Amino acid sequence: MKRRLIDRIHDRLWSVMTESLEKNQPLPHGANKESNGASVSGTMDWPMACAALNTGRWSTKDFRKSKAVRQVVETLGPVDARYFAKLIQKWEPALLRDPKVREIDGWGDPLRWPAILLGTPQSFSPTTLRYLAQALWIQRQGYLPRHAEIVEIGVGYGGLAAMNARVSGAKTTFVDLPNVESTALRMLDDIGLGNCARLSDEKDTPPATFVISNYAFTELNGDLQEHYFHRYLKPSKHGMIISNASIFARSIEGRTNDELVAWFRAEGIPAKFEKSNEILAPTDEMCGNAIIHW
Repeated sequence: MKRRLIDRIHDRLWSVMTESLEKNQPLPHGANKESNGASVSGTMDWPMACAALNTGRWSTKDFRKSKAVRQVVETLGPVDARYFAKLIQKWEPALLRDPKVREIDGWGDPLRWPAILLGTPQSFSPTTLRYLAQALWIQRQGYLPRHAEIVEIGVGYGGLAAMNARVSGAKTTFVDLPNVESTALRMLDDIGLGNCARLSDEKDTPPATFVISNYAFTELNGDLQEHYFHRYLKPSKHGMIISNASIFARSIEGRTNDELVAWFRAEGIPAKFEKSNEILAPTDEMCGNAIIHW
């Protein structure tokens, strides 16, 4: 795909800015990664950054500027941010001025793109705009009634759960490595939405109406995909996976997109597979990512 000149300019400016403002904070000495290779992000510094926050070694100040955090959960750039900002402007522009949305965006002091370049009332992190657009898209699809239960596989810092709470009043069960789940719950607690999330080991969790995973499900090996499928995906009425299986399936020994869709349909899930959908970012389409939803 040939990129427009204006997009290349935005990307270059973003690279210059992030190189100067990104924080390369030291991780705790002797910290161990939490994964045995069953997931892509579990072998990276991201879960150790969460451990540093949870134990008080790091503070929330500049947390989302940290290199260890940005390489996993702050991966979008300004072209994607502008794309999602336009969707939000079309669907629910008042939320771009909403104080709670601003509070969600501000947690962890992320790198933001200026309002004048986004066409928004104020600056935003690209990741924030994606999460807000996704929460609105899920609602608009009719997948999520008010105050529904969600399971999120791969929870990042909790931003999508916070947006689903703001947009739909949903409560999210976090499914991730323990330190990542704790960081996400800390984030929601900090912004007054702690009652809108729970950890995966909480007992008596009600069945979910909706399961969502931004990349994480397709960054798992086959055994873990099998476990999560039977525990979370199959019992849920609806779901959405943003899939990067075309990139990671073979290296992590997970399933390809074709294998996932065939498996879901054989198990009675009416999965749709789309390489082009309004909720996919320009970078997703460039990288061959797709959406699986039902």
